[in-house]
Amino acid sequence: MHVHEGADDTWPTGGRIAELESFAVLAPERGRGVGTLLLDAVDGHLADLGIGDMVVAVLVGNTAAEELYRRRGLVPAMTKMIRLGGPVQGR
Repeated sequence: MHVHEGADDTWPTGGRIAELESFAVLAPERGRGVGTLLLDAVDGHLADLGIGDMVVAVLVGNTAAEELYRRRGLVPAMTKMIRLGGPVQGR
């Protein structure tokens, strides 16, 4: 997790924004509340730091993760487009 200092220039945020960059639960443990417990710890830590704003990336098609984050008050806000090692088209 990273904490970005300063308000965002696009979104109405507080002075600091947390970005949860990598979050995963092993497949055999999914659906057993492990993710919820981990996010409870993240939210507790952020509360201790006085940070209420958080950004989390979710891979397209990972509906289970989307549902977990929605239950915790997060909403879709943007789509990131990537190209990995392919040729540049349309020049």
